[in-house]
Amino acid sequence: MNYSQAEKERVIRVYDLFLALCQRWRSLIICLIIGAVVFAALGWWKSGKDNLTEESAAKIASDFGSGRKEIVEGYAGEYVESIRQITKQNAYNKSAALMQLDPLHLAAQEVKYYISTDSSEAENGISAAALAHAYVSELQKDYLGEKLNSVVMEETGIVQKEYYESPALIQIDEKDIASGILTFRIYAQEEVPEQDAQTLKEKMKAAEKSVQQNAGAHQLTLIGESSFVTADMDIMLIQTANVKRISELTEQIENIEKGITDKDEEKYLKYLVGKEMNPEKAAKGGERHISLKFIIVGAFLGVILAALAIIIKYIVSGSVKTGREFEEDLGLQQLGWFDGKKKFYQKRKTGLDKWLRSLRNRKADKVAYDDMVDLVATKIRIEAEKRDLHQICMIVDGSVDGNTDFMDAVLQKAGPESGISVIRNILEQSGDLAGLSDMDGAILIGQTERTRFEDVRSICALCANYHVDVIGSIVLD
Repeated sequence: MNYSQAEKERVIRVYDLFLALCQRWRSLIICLIIGAVVFAALGWWKSGKDNLTEESAAKIASDFGSGRKEIVEGYAGEYVESIRQITKQNAYNKSAALMQLDPLHLAAQEVKYYISTDSSEAENGISAAALAHAYVSELQKDYLGEKLNSVVMEETGIVQKEYYESPALIQIDEKDIASGILTFRIYAQEEVPEQDAQTLKEKMKAAEKSVQQNAGAHQLTLIGESSFVTADMDIMLIQTANVKRISELTEQIENIEKGITDKDEEKYLKYLVGKEMNPEKAAKGGERHISLKFIIVGAFLGVILAALAIIIKYIVSGSVKTGREFEEDLGLQQLGWFDGKKKFYQKRKTGLDKWLRSLRNRKADKVAYDDMVDLVATKIRIEAEKRDLHQICMIVDGSVDGNTDFMDAVLQKAGPESGISVIRNILEQSGDLAGLSDMDGAILIGQTERTRFEDVRSICALCANYHVDVIGSIVLD
């Protein structure tokens, strides 16, 4: 190997970095647990600190300046009302068929009735308009009442006369109601709502008998029915107003929060709002509790910080992480791979550890120990013959602390005629340099996670100075 090959810059591979994270799964889990426990404790402490009891709230309020208690209580009332309005408005916006329609493309069915009365009844005060309203009231009991969420519309401040049930929307046109003309328009998004129109006519016929009995004799006549596709800007304006209403209420809440600058006033406001919105929880006062949100955030931050620490250590450590880095980044042919772990640690390894290591050393991990010894000895003989090398040494890096028993097996397999010897700690013990000067070939023994790039380059430079050809590396994992 040329010395210049060892001078290549190290390449950080995403795949190797990901495997390094996975191999430290124990550390990630421990940090996850620590983060969850720490933030759970923080949430438990904070819950008791921020929540006021009735006594503590009264004490805080007694310390307010003149009129401030009443001001904060007024703010609390507005705050609660705004939250309730937002809740109801959101419910209306999601459930109302009116809000789901495309106002620029509506399929419509119009059904028009005429209500006629005789003159004597009109003189007694029973007008066609009154009869029309009686029909509307009757329909609300039996039919339109199921389609009209009047409570939602009134409490959210929405003034409109639309009756809805997805997917159709029924609108009553009262423009000509004084003349006894009662017009229903049924809107739908795609198909003309003929079935809804038929249901409406059946309900009107059923309501006629009740109105006849309660409001007097009259005649109900269906005078028109038509289908058409139309656009309705009024519906668009109502939809826009409903959406805008959410923003207005949210802004109102933000203005209330900005108006409270004192910490004690802020706590008192929170207490009053909580008391109104959730009386049972407020009754418990400052009872401490563990928040699931804090646990999740703590676990997430714990994993993130642990992952960042592993990544930073991986990048700045300067050690060789995989056998592939010996070959691709340092230019050292990988002659073989051995398990360098101590036996006591081998017993503690799980199936997950073994699987992750097999991903990192996919080819070598499939070769049995005896076969690997034979493979390494064979490669050394081939390289020695090809390069005409007679004296080869195995240079063991000083940072290697793994099981190196494989070297005896390789030496025995290669035979004494191979001229292979072992030199240890060549960078620390100058006495071994005399032995290096007698060599014409060298094999570097390195260990992943411990052998440093800088040390490998120094050994290669030293071998170059003594004209020793580095033919490859044997890697311990």
